[in-house]
Amino acid sequence: MVWYCEVMRPFQLVSLVLVSCSGGGSSGPDAAPDSPPVKVVALSSCPTTVAATVVDSPTMFVPAMTTIRVGEVVKFTINAEHFVIPNVGAASDPALMVSRGETKCFRFNVTGTYGFVCGVHGFAGTITVQ
Repeated sequence: MVWYCEVMRPFQLVSLVLVSCSGGGSSGPDAAPDSPPVKVVALSSCPTTVAATVVDSPTMFVPAMTTIRVGEVVKFTINAEHFVIPNVGAASDPALMVSRGETKCFRFNVTGTYGFVCGVHGFAGTITVQ
């Protein structure tokens, strides 16, 4: 909630702004909306259990299409010949990037379909989050 007051004094204008912030969601007509959730988060390390693992072969991702639930983690294991980038021709997320020879995990927080491609050969894959 924000209050704004102006106080007039002879030959002087004084403005005062009072702001109230809280860590949780706000309510009421003056409340600012909460930030949208981050769709895809690259994790600093992979958990022991993941919902799916995507690997690369010489000509495709295996599996090419994966379906998971909101909040689940997908592990990418990519060899030194390929790298993963977001598919700009399909719905995706800029976080979906995996370097050559890297193993990386991502948590998917929002429903939707996320496309990715091999940056070398162009073969594609998708992760559908339900």
